[in-house]
Amino acid sequence: MLGGGRSSVGLSAEGVAAAEAAAAAEKANDILPYQSVVKHFYMHGMSQGIVATVIVGNFVVSILEKEYDPYPPDQQINPQLWIVLDNIFNSIFLVELLINMYGSWFCAFWKSGWNLFDTLVVLVGVLSISKADLGAFSDLKMLRAFRVFRLFKRIPALNKIITSLLRAIPGVINAFVIMLIVMCIYAILAVEYFKNFGNDEVFWTTEQYGIGDDAIFVNSSVTSLSVRGMRYGEEYYGTFSRALFTLFQVLTGESWAEMVARPLLFGKPEWDSSWSVFGVATFFTTFILLHQIVLVNVVVAVLLDKFVENEPEKKEEGEGEEEKPAIEDTAVASATRASAALTDAPLGAPASSDTASLALELRQLRAEVALQMEGMNQVRAQMERVLVIVAQQQGALPAEALAPSPSLPGVGGKAKALSLAHARRGSEPADAAIPFKAASLQS
Repeated sequence: MLGGGRSSVGLSAEGVAAAEAAAAAEKANDILPYQSVVKHFYMHGMSQGIVATVIVGNFVVSILEKEYDPYPPDQQINPQLWIVLDNIFNSIFLVELLINMYGSWFCAFWKSGWNLFDTLVVLVGVLSISKADLGAFSDLKMLRAFRVFRLFKRIPALNKIITSLLRAIPGVINAFVIMLIVMCIYAILAVEYFKNFGNDEVFWTTEQYGIGDDAIFVNSSVTSLSVRGMRYGEEYYGTFSRALFTLFQVLTGESWAEMVARPLLFGKPEWDSSWSVFGVATFFTTFILLHQIVLVNVVVAVLLDKFVENEPEKKEEGEGEEEKPAIEDTAVASATRASAALTDAPLGAPASSDTASLALELRQLRAEVALQMEGMNQVRAQMERVLVIVAQQQGALPAEALAPSPSLPGVGGKAKALSLAHARRGSEPADAAIPFKAASLQS
């Protein structure tokens, strides 16, 4: 086995060499002076934490301004305070954007959608500092309220949620389309049947007093004008768009029964018949059942399904046990190719770019193999310590138990000791011989 007898000092040297080689390769790709150094500084956890703190601070200041001084600039109580704070935050964000742009220049910066969003928001802030007259585009200053979105790029948990939502959007589009189609059908029916309700500015309802033969029915008129002075049917169901919004109000559950449905139930529509009240009740009941009980939950189910779909992919990437031989074969092939290129090169000949890259690749592969071997040796040592503990729990051991066991290569005499201990136990179950679970050994 390669590197089986290497010392930890040698392995550390290989690791340092690999790190230096990787840094040298990254530095060779720099377009600007010290670009890789600037990028590492910007991507450092502390730097990202400082930027996230500034973003949260700017968000809190915006909230305080709109809470305690929500007036036009010429009527604010402390206008200079908000201007100074805004200029400070804009300057910090401008410096942060320039550092990010320098470290990721050129293509890597513009390929990121988050960087494009940062550039747009910071550009609006720069225009605010310069007091430029934007004219018809003055509303672009409102983009400053969206600066807090930049926080999603720097906090992994928030970034994961936003990314999962964006990935789930294509999957829920079909469910949204079904909801919209059904709602449009109901809106068309509502315009057809409810548009002319209350056109006389009143609607009639019947009240019953008493029961049986003594029952008295009294017709009462109720105003059909809304609080806005419009006729009920015209305001809520006069056009397709109004009916669609009214049904959306029903879907949200906001005062729909009192303001939207009950006037139709207790009124006396023009199509006066025995099924009019039953038809209105069926209309709204089926709408609620279809949308709020069925279709909304379908959207939630599809959305959750898209969230869960990412987990198996990560698991498959993490398993990789069956792909190890292929990866090792690729590594060996790369190492052989690099060695052959170095061997075939004439002594003293200048190294070509291909030869230099292959040599760098060979050094990196050697470092990776050495690190893997160090990890395997540590795991083997832990297994041997566990086997000794297990063997001691089985009782006294004969002297030959400590000798190397040729039948158990790579583990040593301690594994044979455990085998002899189990042989002495006879037919005792494995669970009784070992008082702890295999999962503990794996951990």
